[in-house]
Amino acid sequence: MAFISSEASAQQNLFKMIEGVIQDAASNKARKAWSRLPPSEAACVESALRSKGSSIDQMIQSGVRPNDQSLSETRNECKRTRTGDAPQEASSLSDQPTFDCSKAKSATGRIICLDKEGAEADWKMVSASWALRFTLPASERKNFDSAEEAWLLSLNDRCRLDSRQSSFTRFQRNCVLRAYSDRTAAYRSRLTGDALVEADLSPEDHSAIQKGLIALGLLNGEADGEFGEDTRAAIKQLRSKNGESEEFFLTAADRLKLLKPDTAADAGSSTCTVVDLTGSPLNVRDL
Repeated sequence: MAFISSEASAQQNLFKMIEGVIQDAASNKARKAWSRLPPSEAACVESALRSKGSSIDQMIQSGVRPNDQSLSETRNECKRTRTGDAPQEASSLSDQPTFDCSKAKSATGRIICLDKEGAEADWKMVSASWALRFTLPASERKNFDSAEEAWLLSLNDRCRLDSRQSSFTRFQRNCVLRAYSDRTAAYRSRLTGDALVEADLSPEDHSAIQKGLIALGLLNGEADGEFGEDTRAAIKQLRSKNGESEEFFLTAADRLKLLKPDTAADAGSSTCTVVDLTGSPLNVRDL
């Protein structure tokens, strides 16, 4: 009898082990499926699940994939929320980060893609980074880029992130946003003059400046708001044409002309008519 009982117990343990292996395999497949979901949709689904006392992590642990029938209504609602029932106006640059969220592979990138606060943090940090990079000698820029890449990777440990995550705790989200804010402040502390002014410009202002450079025939490509090598070369050309030193940053006058060309033109040449008490013109001159 004891032998039979022992054999039954061994069989039960074997079944449990097999079930565990099967469950692990199902969870891994579910995790991969969830990781392919666009960050914005994953954030919406996570919010909906949390309102019901669940989460994407719980779905993964249970082996439930995004295409499970039980989630179809939630996902359809999220899609309607994102696209709207009527045509929407095109979103502005500042509504999205500086990178394509559909291609975000890191946990940090997915957090930045969750909402507009993340996009704002990204734009501020990157704008300050672009500005600081071009205050440095060309020989130092590669090291600057490497240091920034190392900092981004360090956030995985600092904020306890897993590259496979598709949902995030409040601590993880706040940790990433705080890290971006601190990095931005560190960059800005090293900027002065026109470089600092540029870092303060909105993404839309960056794009408007690029459109102005394109209109002048100094820049090719898209006005994406990113001040990389091509935009810097165009700025240097503009300064050279204006008889200014060939630097990578616009003067206040150049910024005004590119951001508000009509205003700048009016300010450069305005007509003043002076009349006597009877209303007769006395003189007309250009200011």
